[in-house]
Amino acid sequence: MQNNNKISVDLKPNKYDVIIGADLYANAAQYITPLLARNRLIIIADENAWALHGDRFSASLRAAQIEIFVVRVASGETSKSFASFERVIEEILAHGVERTDVIVAFGGGVVGDLTGFAAGVINRGVGFIQVPTTLLSQVDSSVGGKTAINARAGKNLVGIFHQPRLVLADTTSLKTLGSRDIMAGFAEIFKIGLINDAAFFDYCQTNAEQIIANNGPERQYAI
Repeated sequence: MQNNNKISVDLKPNKYDVIIGADLYANAAQYITPLLARNRLIIIADENAWALHGDRFSASLRAAQIEIFVVRVASGETSKSFASFERVIEEILAHGVERTDVIVAFGGGVVGDLTGFAAGVINRGVGFIQVPTTLLSQVDSSVGGKTAINARAGKNLVGIFHQPRLVLADTTSLKTLGSRDIMAGFAEIFKIGLINDAAFFDYCQTNAEQIIANNGPERQYAI
């Protein structure tokens, strides 16, 4: 079994961990429970990602007696709209969110952006957790705190910076991705090495086939 990797992001006054590894969903409650003021979670989920992985993720939470409420959103860029944002906000409020609650973003970059923006403005800001399910979102949009939705004038024009409390990047979820999604994520990994780190760039070149083709330690290290 592969060991999990933990990267601590220290952004004063806030700090959060990025956990990377296989089968993290089986122990999701172990990572999430310490962040909860009460045993309940509102999850904003990409409908396709939830259909594929929701049972595994929620099983650990339910076993820990955490009550969950799932708000599903359609896959794709159209969900980064004012209409989707309003619906998500209203559903979160209808579930009785409190200032000390935590909201989970479960899916790719679209859901992460939408959920992070909603969490950042509800009650003047509540915590949120990123559970990215695509390679691109695991290496890019789930960290850094950039959240936004689209406007008629262009993409990502309405948003805020709101850092997550935790990022859970379960590499097992990547097994369900098509080759196009894998290549999109690999391109981002490759770009980071090209711009910032010559040694990592060499690693990506040497291990490109393993990173793209399988879910082994080479891919986990690259993430």
